[in-house]
Amino acid sequence: MSTGYSTIAPDRTSKEKFLLDLQGEAADLDSAPAGSSYDKTTAANLWLKKGSLDGEEDSSNAHEMFITADELNEFLGTNNTDFCRMLGQLWDYEGAYKNRIKNGLSVSIMNPTINILGGTTPQDFASTFPPELIGQGFLSRLILIRGETSGRKFTFPEGFSDETKVQLSTLLKAIQHQVRGCATITPEATALLDKIYNEWTDLPDVRFRHYSNRRFTQLLKLCLICSAAQCSTTIRLETVVQANTFLAAAEAQMPEALGEFGKGKLSASTDKIMRALQAATRPLDMKDLWREVHKDLDKPQDLATILQSLEQADKLHHVKSGGTAGKGGWLPKAVKQRKVEYVDWSILTVEERKGL
Repeated sequence: MSTGYSTIAPDRTSKEKFLLDLQGEAADLDSAPAGSSYDKTTAANLWLKKGSLDGEEDSSNAHEMFITADELNEFLGTNNTDFCRMLGQLWDYEGAYKNRIKNGLSVSIMNPTINILGGTTPQDFASTFPPELIGQGFLSRLILIRGETSGRKFTFPEGFSDETKVQLSTLLKAIQHQVRGCATITPEATALLDKIYNEWTDLPDVRFRHYSNRRFTQLLKLCLICSAAQCSTTIRLETVVQANTFLAAAEAQMPEALGEFGKGKLSASTDKIMRALQAATRPLDMKDLWREVHKDLDKPQDLATILQSLEQADKLHHVKSGGTAGKGGWLPKAVKQRKVEYVDWSILTVEERKGL
């Protein structure tokens, strides 16, 4: 807020109210007359440009909204499929987005631009997004960042100093005022982007198949962000390497960030089992694992079914020693490392390097 940027979404909203906010001004949906068109006389993006005789829409303005939600479930609600699909459509929408909402109220939003930065737990993720959204536009456009535990503890963590806050605010103001217009790409950066596009292989997890189709678009957007952070509109070779490094580090952990989220009726229990195995320092047997999921499953046979399924999927394997009685148990299988190229290892943390 210290930069003067105020186009930030509320902590909780509805699909209809969000569209009105994005268009430029809030309105009382219940008091709006039926069949009316939302109008703000001073706005630049009316349904029809004010005073226009040929009916052309005003394309002079793009309308933006920054969604910052510490608890994404609070903002989106639970299983709000319509809201999620609409956000997915707005992700790369060009032109006037038109929608008729409550009481026949109409909105038209020229070049809607939204950014989302949200946090959630694996359990809330499963309740926020129904499994049917896998492969849909919204989820396939998300970059999932897994919060890896570093092991470091701070009883009373210190906040940012006033000097750091001023530096960050000054940088953001500079970006706002200096980074304008179309970006340009140097020939060297163009050649590297072409290599990455043609050589990159899809993530092995089938749940990210649709994300893989949009991966290059994600890379281009990160290139824009990295160049803007340097107060520049030029994408250079080092810009592409930096952007690809950030994206590759995130992708290495995306399957774990998603957990066992899926359509199976036992997916929540499966996720709990895998997380228990990954956190364990020794093999876990049936008794250990039943202690983790006994409140979620009806009988131990359900646990046996899950373990058999995970073994078939090469997610875990059984060893002959370990467990509570020392008679053997299960361990998670190591994920096969993918070939990672065109990254700058120096800008990654120790945990991120291990992930790659």
